[in-house]
Amino acid sequence: MDDLPKEIKENLPENQDLYETVGGLILHILGELPKKGEIIHYKNMEIIVTQIRKRRIISLEIKVNTSTT
Repeated sequence: MDDLPKEIKENLPENQDLYETVGGLILHILGELPKKGEIIHYKNMEIIVTQIRKRRIISLEIKVNTSTT
């Protein structure tokens, strides 16, 4: 989590004791393992699950909406 860009870190919950990875955050938000291609909207982020292997989130694409409108 330390190597995430500032724009993403600013949008994460303050209580990060509940998870150690972005995949853990997704599991915390959804309460279940997402499917490949699933899109999760959280604050001003759009998180797209791009790869799942067994019961692990392998890769995600995160888009941050920085527009102020």
